[in-house]
Amino acid sequence: KGVYYNHVLGNMSFDTPRPKLERLQSLDSPETTIMKKQRSDAELRRSLTVSERRVSGSPVLHKYGGRTSPLKRFGLAKESIFRAYGLIKDRLVEVQDFLVTAHGEGGEGRIVSLLEKTKGIEDILTRDHMKVVFFGRTSNGKSTVINALLRDKVLPSGIGHTTNCFCSVVGVEDERGYILTPGSEEHRDIKTLQQLAHSLYKDRLSTSNLIRVFWPQQKCPLLQEDVEFVDSPGVDMNPDVDDWINTHCLDADVFVLIANSESTLMNAEKNFFHHVSERLSRPNIFILNNRWDASAQEPELMEEVRQQHLENNVDFLTKHLNVVDELTAKERVYFVSAKEVLTLRMRQQNNEENIGQGLADGHKARLVEFERFELKFKQCLSSSAISTKFEQHHTRGTEIVAELQQLLESEELFVQEKSKLLQDELRQTWSERQEMTELNNVVHSRATRIVDETDDIVKERVGDSMKIVLHELHDCVMNFDHSDGFDPGQLDSYKKALYRHIDSHLKTQLSHLCVSTLADPHQKACDDIVTLFQKLPQHTLSKHVPKIDPPNVNFKISSADLCHDFKENLEFSFSLSLPSLMKLAGKLNIGAIFINLHRYIENITAGIPSEIIFPLTLVAGGFALSRLMSWRYLVLPTAIYCGVYVFQKFTWTEPKKERKLKEQVYSFLEERLDPHTLAIQNSYSSVLISDLQRLYGELTKALSLTEGDLDNRISELGKEYQKMEELQGQVHKLRNSVCLLRRDLEDFKEEYLADID
Repeated sequence: KGVYYNHVLGNMSFDTPRPKLERLQSLDSPETTIMKKQRSDAELRRSLTVSERRVSGSPVLHKYGGRTSPLKRFGLAKESIFRAYGLIKDRLVEVQDFLVTAHGEGGEGRIVSLLEKTKGIEDILTRDHMKVVFFGRTSNGKSTVINALLRDKVLPSGIGHTTNCFCSVVGVEDERGYILTPGSEEHRDIKTLQQLAHSLYKDRLSTSNLIRVFWPQQKCPLLQEDVEFVDSPGVDMNPDVDDWINTHCLDADVFVLIANSESTLMNAEKNFFHHVSERLSRPNIFILNNRWDASAQEPELMEEVRQQHLENNVDFLTKHLNVVDELTAKERVYFVSAKEVLTLRMRQQNNEENIGQGLADGHKARLVEFERFELKFKQCLSSSAISTKFEQHHTRGTEIVAELQQLLESEELFVQEKSKLLQDELRQTWSERQEMTELNNVVHSRATRIVDETDDIVKERVGDSMKIVLHELHDCVMNFDHSDGFDPGQLDSYKKALYRHIDSHLKTQLSHLCVSTLADPHQKACDDIVTLFQKLPQHTLSKHVPKIDPPNVNFKISSADLCHDFKENLEFSFSLSLPSLMKLAGKLNIGAIFINLHRYIENITAGIPSEIIFPLTLVAGGFALSRLMSWRYLVLPTAIYCGVYVFQKFTWTEPKKERKLKEQVYSFLEERLDPHTLAIQNSYSSVLISDLQRLYGELTKALSLTEGDLDNRISELGKEYQKMEELQGQVHKLRNSVCLLRRDLEDFKEEYLADID
């Protein structure tokens, strides 16, 4: 120390004028020299294994940021922790968006509370300053010490009880300073501070009130480092100690006790700091024995008095307050003259010559002592402020990150499990869909076969039934009894009535044919098709099976239309005539030759009346037989033959004619209805196929609904699975980013909190 002080004092002179820059370097050289030495030692001690990645972006070796002022370290720490909380907030917002995507609205409840806490801490960080509170008895020079640190007369000072209330001084970027009084946001001129804070002001404030002073940063380097100085009234003014401490001291980083070096510590000072040490855990306290320039009047007693004050102050810090050890306590006690330092610094700023003129002997050493206090005060203030302001924020940030990590771990497990469940369900649903497609093809093939088989059965039954219908049609025609009787002169009216009778009969028969022929195969085919569909997996046909009523074929046959070209023949026709016999042979299928012969004879005799045909037949037959046998063998047969003819001729009455008309109508209808049998079969077949196709269509539609549901489900599962895959990537990325946040906070702790005593 002796070499250091000789070096410093030897380079300082206040008698020879120097340029302003050179004098500034002379005043700052002790601090600069000490800082360089401490920074060099710190670099040698510091391990290079710390990650070069820093939240603040500062280099690895920045114990003091590579700058002359240790207060810069607070700024770096504040920037670092503030940026860390900014990153935490960004991650929380990302996690909030993730939770909303994963769980919908309302799933981000935990994150909302964490965001509110993070924003609250950010607000606190923006207001955090390194706070220094100055206490002491009235007129001990508290305001003068602050002014010396500020290098300007900011706070009111002078003889007697000057400061009447608390005054805080912080830096502001404005070129002109201003003040704020309690309960007002009006910017008042800085000059009014001399009146508002002065004890002699008639409208002075209460001792516990606080005037906030905003001083331009460019005028004071300390205010550029987020430092807040708080001046106080004298502790001997019977203060409400608890109110003072609760209002102004709980967030203080350093306390400076301004003592009068011309006296010992008084009970008022001791009692006040006893209260402080009881309310705060091991507060950082500096003791400045001010007005040490008075010792120059008695140089022979200066060291003795200094040693006495030092022992008393150390004893007060170690034994009475028990806040530091003895070695540290000796570094917290200084002997200064704040008035001299303020005078020197203001003269220097005004670029005056002979800045030491008029000052007591030893002012150089007292200046160096004040600079030593400034240096140690800055180091302690920076470390204490980082600890008191940021250690709790670091702990809370670590807790938030840990909670965020735990939340993301659980979310990652949730996403993985849900992704696996979706994948399994997707595979199962896709397998069911493929199985249904294959079975649907099988069902289609079997249903087609059922329809074809049923169609064949129906056609066969219709053909058999039509034979029965035609057979019963003969009885229907022959049993017809016209209400007006038979009148050959009214044949058209008779035939119309007969046709209506026949149409009614055919309609009844065809309706009965529909029920009897189609009911059973129709129902069986429907049941078989439904059974095929019900065997499919995932079927929902119990709700969709359509009701298919028995078929009702409205096949209409108009006898009048069929017989529109019918020509009746009511002429007498002998039953044993050759044409009749030929016709009978044709009906009995006695050979095609008789049929052809019968048609040939009919063609020949078409225009010959029956009265002429019979004699001709008789003569021709008799002549032919006479050539073969004797006439006596022909008499009796001929007589019988003629007798039959005469009998039939005379019995050819109206009923006979009606019967013959009916037989002719039946024969004509029988011939005309035979081609319609195929049409009737096709009609019944089309009705059946239409019903079965409609049933198949309804069932297929119901099946399509099931298939559509499966397709929609597959699509939804695919989208959800893809969403889970994306969420899985997001949560993995978020976990990595949160791990980086944890490492950032660990680096912050190692960088700024690990070396704090």
